[in-house]
Amino acid sequence: MIKKTVEYYDIINGEEVEQEAVVRFCFTLAATKLYQQKTSRPFFIDYEKASKVFSEKLQTVKLDNINNLSVNEQLAILPLLADPVINGFLLDSAACFYAEIIDGRYVQNEETIFNAENSLWFMSIANLEFFMLLLQEIAMYQPKDHLKSKKN
Repeated sequence: MIKKTVEYYDIINGEEVEQEAVVRFCFTLAATKLYQQKTSRPFFIDYEKASKVFSEKLQTVKLDNINNLSVNEQLAILPLLADPVINGFLLDSAACFYAEIIDGRYVQNEETIFNAENSLWFMSIANLEFFMLLLQEIAMYQPKDHLKSKKN
Protein backbone atom coordinates (compact mmCIF):
# COMPACT_ATOMS: atom_id res chain seq x y z
CA MET A 1 0.00 0.00 0.00
CA ILE A 2 1.12 3.51 -0.77
CA LYS A 3 0.17 5.99 1.92
CA LYS A 4 0.77 9.60 0.88
CA THR A 5 0.16 12.92 2.58
CA VAL A 6 -1.06 15.48 0.05
CA GLU A 7 -1.53 19.20 0.38
CA TYR A 8 -4.01 21.25 -1.60
CA TYR A 9 -6.01 24.46 -1.39
CA ASP A 10 -9.75 24.57 -0.86
CA ILE A 11 -12.31 27.32 -0.26
CA ILE A 12 -13.84 27.09 3.22
CA ASN A 13 -16.30 29.78 4.34
CA GLY A 14 -15.15 31.99 1.47
CA GLU A 15 -11.48 31.73 2.47
CA GLU A 16 -8.77 29.92 0.58
CA VAL A 17 -7.31 27.44 3.06
CA GLU A 18 -4.43 24.99 2.71
CA GLN A 19 -5.62 21.47 3.50
CA GLU A 20 -3.75 18.27 4.16
CA ALA A 21 -5.04 14.74 3.66
CA VAL A 22 -3.65 11.22 3.87
CA VAL A 23 -4.59 9.20 0.80
CA ARG A 24 -4.04 5.50 0.18
CA PHE A 25 -3.41 3.51 -2.97
CA CYS A 26 -3.67 -0.28 -2.95
CA PHE A 27 -2.61 -2.71 -5.65
CA THR A 28 -5.45 -5.24 -5.49
CA LEU A 29 -7.32 -7.53 -7.82
CA ALA A 30 -10.25 -5.11 -7.59
CA ALA A 31 -7.99 -2.25 -8.70
CA THR A 32 -6.75 -4.16 -11.76
CA LYS A 33 -10.32 -5.05 -12.71
CA LEU A 34 -11.39 -1.42 -12.28
CA TYR A 35 -8.48 -0.36 -14.50
CA GLN A 36 -9.54 -2.78 -17.23
CA GLN A 37 -13.15 -1.66 -16.89
CA LYS A 38 -12.18 2.03 -17.04
CA THR A 39 -9.69 1.81 -19.92
CA SER A 40 -10.91 -1.26 -21.85
CA ARG A 41 -7.27 -2.42 -21.86
CA PRO A 42 -5.55 -5.25 -19.97
CA PHE A 43 -3.85 -3.87 -16.88
CA PHE A 44 -0.64 -5.91 -17.06
CA ILE A 45 -0.02 -5.11 -20.72
CA ASP A 46 -0.29 -1.37 -19.97
CA TYR A 47 1.94 -1.82 -16.92
CA GLU A 48 4.61 -3.57 -18.98
CA LYS A 49 4.42 -0.91 -21.72
CA ALA A 50 4.73 1.94 -19.21
CA SER A 51 7.61 0.20 -17.40
CA LYS A 52 9.45 -0.39 -20.68
CA VAL A 53 9.01 3.18 -21.93
CA PHE A 54 10.08 4.54 -18.55
CA SER A 55 13.20 2.34 -18.43
CA GLU A 56 14.19 3.21 -21.99
CA LYS A 57 13.76 6.95 -21.48
CA LEU A 58 15.45 6.90 -18.10
CA GLN A 59 18.57 5.36 -19.68
CA THR A 60 18.98 8.47 -21.84
CA VAL A 61 19.45 10.67 -18.76
CA LYS A 62 22.57 10.58 -16.59
CA LEU A 63 21.55 10.37 -12.92
CA ASP A 64 23.92 10.10 -9.98
CA ASN A 65 21.34 8.98 -7.42
CA ILE A 66 17.69 8.45 -8.37
CA ASN A 67 16.65 8.91 -4.71
CA ASN A 68 18.38 12.28 -4.37
CA LEU A 69 18.02 14.20 -7.63
CA SER A 70 19.64 17.57 -8.21
CA VAL A 71 17.60 20.39 -9.72
CA ASN A 72 19.26 19.81 -13.11
CA GLU A 73 18.52 16.06 -12.93
CA GLN A 74 14.89 16.77 -12.03
CA LEU A 75 14.61 19.06 -15.05
CA ALA A 76 16.25 16.44 -17.27
CA ILE A 77 13.68 13.76 -16.37
CA LEU A 78 10.67 16.08 -16.42
CA PRO A 79 9.84 15.21 -20.07
CA LEU A 80 9.23 11.60 -19.00
CA LEU A 81 5.85 12.65 -17.63
CA ALA A 82 4.90 14.12 -20.98
CA ASP A 83 5.08 10.68 -22.56
CA PRO A 84 1.46 9.59 -23.18
CA VAL A 85 2.13 5.97 -22.20
CA ILE A 86 3.68 6.93 -18.86
CA ASN A 87 1.25 9.74 -18.10
CA GLY A 88 -1.82 7.74 -19.12
CA PHE A 89 -0.82 4.75 -17.02
CA LEU A 90 0.03 6.97 -14.04
CA LEU A 91 -3.30 8.81 -14.01
CA ASP A 92 -5.50 5.80 -14.83
CA SER A 93 -3.84 3.44 -12.36
CA ALA A 94 -3.65 6.03 -9.55
CA ALA A 95 -7.40 6.64 -9.83
CA CYS A 96 -8.13 2.89 -9.77
CA PHE A 97 -5.69 2.13 -6.95
CA TYR A 98 -7.11 4.93 -4.76
CA ALA A 99 -8.83 3.43 -1.72
CA GLU A 100 -11.17 5.10 0.73
CA ILE A 101 -11.83 3.81 4.22
CA ILE A 102 -15.55 3.15 4.61
CA ASP A 103 -16.96 1.38 7.66
CA GLY A 104 -13.47 0.34 8.72
CA ARG A 105 -12.38 -1.27 5.43
CA TYR A 106 -10.64 -0.20 2.26
CA VAL A 107 -12.98 0.35 -0.67
CA GLN A 108 -12.12 0.64 -4.36
CA ASN A 109 -14.94 1.08 -6.86
CA GLU A 110 -16.28 3.39 -9.58
CA GLU A 111 -17.19 5.98 -6.95
CA THR A 112 -13.68 6.08 -5.48
CA ILE A 113 -12.25 6.50 -9.00
CA PHE A 114 -14.60 9.44 -9.52
CA ASN A 115 -13.67 10.90 -6.12
CA ALA A 116 -9.94 10.63 -6.85
CA GLU A 117 -10.13 12.12 -10.34
CA ASN A 118 -12.29 15.01 -9.15
CA SER A 119 -10.37 15.74 -5.97
CA LEU A 120 -8.34 18.90 -5.50
CA TRP A 121 -5.26 16.81 -4.59
CA PHE A 122 -5.21 14.37 -7.53
CA MET A 123 -2.81 16.28 -9.76
CA SER A 124 -0.35 16.71 -6.89
CA ILE A 125 0.51 13.02 -7.29
CA ALA A 126 1.01 13.29 -11.06
CA ASN A 127 4.78 13.20 -10.78
CA LEU A 128 7.67 10.82 -11.35
CA GLU A 129 8.12 10.09 -7.67
CA PHE A 130 4.58 8.72 -7.44
CA PHE A 131 4.94 6.90 -10.78
CA MET A 132 8.02 5.10 -9.42
CA LEU A 133 6.13 4.27 -6.21
CA LEU A 134 3.34 2.72 -8.30
CA LEU A 135 5.79 0.64 -10.34
CA GLN A 136 7.48 -0.54 -7.15
CA GLU A 137 4.16 -1.42 -5.52
CA ILE A 138 3.04 -3.42 -8.55
CA ALA A 139 6.38 -5.20 -8.97
CA MET A 140 6.43 -6.18 -5.30
CA TYR A 141 2.98 -7.76 -5.32
CA GLN A 142 2.18 -8.79 -8.86
CA PRO A 143 1.24 -12.44 -9.24
CA LYS A 144 4.22 -14.54 -10.30
CA ASP A 145 2.10 -16.78 -12.53
CA HIS A 146 1.10 -13.73 -14.62
CA LEU A 147 4.47 -13.83 -16.37
CA LYS A 148 4.26 -17.60 -17.01
CA SER A 149 0.81 -17.37 -18.59
CA LYS A 150 1.91 -14.51 -20.85
CA LYS A 151 4.77 -16.58 -22.31
CA ASN A 152 2.59 -19.63 -23.06
